[in-house]
Amino acid sequence: MLIAHVCRRTGTGINGFLLIALLILTAGCAGERTYEVRGRVAGFGDDAHTLIVEHEDIPGLMPAMTMPFDVLDPTAIENLTVGDAIAFRLSMTGDRSWIEDITVLADDAVAEHPAGRPDPFQPNTERILDRGDRIPDAELLTHADTTLRLASLRGRRVVITFIYTECPIPDFCPLMSRRFAELQPELERLSGPPTHLLSISFDPSTDTPDVLRDYADRYTSDLSNWTFATGDQETIDRLANRFGVFYRTDAEQIIHNLVTVLVDADGHVRDIWRGNEWLADDVLDALQQMNPDA
Repeated sequence: MLIAHVCRRTGTGINGFLLIALLILTAGCAGERTYEVRGRVAGFGDDAHTLIVEHEDIPGLMPAMTMPFDVLDPTAIENLTVGDAIAFRLSMTGDRSWIEDITVLADDAVAEHPAGRPDPFQPNTERILDRGDRIPDAELLTHADTTLRLASLRGRRVVITFIYTECPIPDFCPLMSRRFAELQPELERLSGPPTHLLSISFDPSTDTPDVLRDYADRYTSDLSNWTFATGDQETIDRLANRFGVFYRTDAEQIIHNLVTVLVDADGHVRDIWRGNEWLADDVLDALQQMNPDA
């Protein structure tokens, strides 16, 4: 499943991100919060329930931007086309967001490009890694401010996901990190080679080792088998594209999808989960299948 996420990088700035994150956390504490939203259809995910929308400003939550939404009822988007002006209700809790009550509006009810971007997210077409492929080597910078080469992880199974620390939507990067936190304590009971968790940030200009270390503290107190890392932008771009992680960065926005990959002890891709619907049990099952006698 292709899921993309867009966050404005200027105008709101770090304080804006903190405000958005605080509002989301408040929604989790206070229960479900809802927002009435208008925008234009910018595209569709490759599943049945992801709608990408160029939306207007959502007062009290986020500025105008282009981002995907999880549709509660997939039949509600079956007859929509790119460019349709729509209104909908966005609901958000501490760990999930979704839209419903989608209605088509008159074309002049919404600006041509309400999010200020004439070009919706388009993935790269570079060949990406598939099951059985050996992952490329790369030099990364860890949360401990040390160098990590992917090749040095040979001999261990590795679960890799891509995140960035300022991601404010609870069922995007924060969910990937929560899933890893659920997975981590279960790894010790598995037989076979040890398993390592690797969260790679594609936002190296912000996610310095200090930032990554603070972020890690939100999810785990044990960094013996979980590394948070980034690298120079060229390295991260190349690595992310090989794993099928597509994003666009500019002065205003980050757009990205979600990909999590299981790599065997020889450095070959064994399983790939695209989107945010995988569970810790899915990864555990895949790890156990690599050792059927366990």
